[in-house]
Amino acid sequence: MAQSTSALQVELYGVGYYVSKQSLSIARNTEGTRVLADVGIETTTMMLRTRHWRAVDPLLFDVEKLAQPGTLRWAILKHLQGNFLMRACRYDGARDPLAGAYEAARSVGNRRLESIVLRDLAIVLHRGGSVTKGIEFMRHAVELAEGTPACGLCGIPMKPQRVCYPTSESND
Repeated sequence: MAQSTSALQVELYGVGYYVSKQSLSIARNTEGTRVLADVGIETTTMMLRTRHWRAVDPLLFDVEKLAQPGTLRWAILKHLQGNFLMRACRYDGARDPLAGAYEAARSVGNRRLESIVLRDLAIVLHRGGSVTKGIEFMRHAVELAEGTPACGLCGIPMKPQRVCYPTSESND
């Protein structure tokens, strides 16, 4: 008895992959590319944590066309691409996406993502043979992470609040 394509996908890749493919199909039929980019990024984020992480290969790199370079969404996407390549032991290939993610995270001022990407870049450099540079990057990643206060409830980095204290001159 022949199985349908959807049943075969569920059997091979799991329900998460099938639902992700369905979501992507719906997003493609929706007007605008932002929804498609968002679905692609969310799908990839979920799939990279499963045993079916290799299945995101075409989606992960196709979605890049839909994300605007230099944005936080683009930084996250480049970080995911770097993680995919790192997990596949393609360290030389992972350098450029991670470097792009680092620069984008830095330009949008997201120090938390900047430190995470820098950590991953340090690992890629170290495993690729640049041990000294990897150690240097890891130190910088730790410095960034420790210098970014996070919200105690949700873990999102907090921006420093400017506090203005009244001076004796302002009381006049």
